Amino acid sequence: TRYFKMNTAKTLKKMKLWSLMTPSVRRYFAAGPLIETGELADLIEAKTSNLTVLNCTKFPPQFPAKPADMHEKQRIPTSLFFDLDTCRDVNSPYPMMLPTEKIFNEYIKDFPLSEETKIVCYDDIGLWTSARAYWMFTTFGLKDVKVLNGGLPKWVKEGRHTEEGPQEKVKTDGVVGNFKINRNRVASVSDMIEIMLGVKQAQIVDARDPKAFQTQSDGYFEHIPTSRNLPFDKMV
Repeated sequence: TRYFKMNTAKTLKKMKLWSLMTPSVRRYFAAGPLIETGELADLIEAKTSNLTVLNCTKFPPQFPAKPADMHEKQRIPTSLFFDLDTCRDVNSPYPMMLPTEKIFNEYIKDFPLSEETKIVCYDDIGLWTSARAYWMFTTFGLKDVKVLNGGLPKWVKEGRHTEEGPQEKVKTDGVVGNFKINRNRVASVSDMIEIMLGVKQAQIVDARDPKAFQTQSDGYFEHIPTSRNLPFDKMV
């Protein structure tokens, strides 16, 4: 976590983005969204009553394995599989769009999740789609959400206990919640256009690989005008 905090601030300053951030955003980076494997192991061992550990793995398209199948083969104890392919806006023509409030609330009713739940997200790659899940949960107003630093690979490398086999469905009250999207955490296409035109003041950040950011097609760069490249792998 300490490395994450220091590296994040250092990278943002180098990219000249630190000065554009509000004090509250700077405090966010200082606090950090990560939890270490040892901390999670202690919470599980203590049988923390309000703890829910979620495997939020979604593999890239070129991976043949199915995340749900891999969850049955090896998982962190007590963890449940959270399917990001299901918890999304399935009616959108675009991939992996944020779920609607109806879809989100309907899907999470089968999980032990509430405003008081301590949620820990992890994935099978290390630090991949668990970050997406973190953003989604906090965008819907859940407060105590963490990402497991290093994910399942780090957990296994340290020789920590894992589980395998089919899981019984967790008993919940089945009541559909009423979590709402915090629209301040989501930018629409019209927002992006206004930023590009200078009507709104904000910095668009492209988290892709530099090669993708600099790729040209028909003489045009394949990135949003005015955006700056901040590769996600430089932040971890």
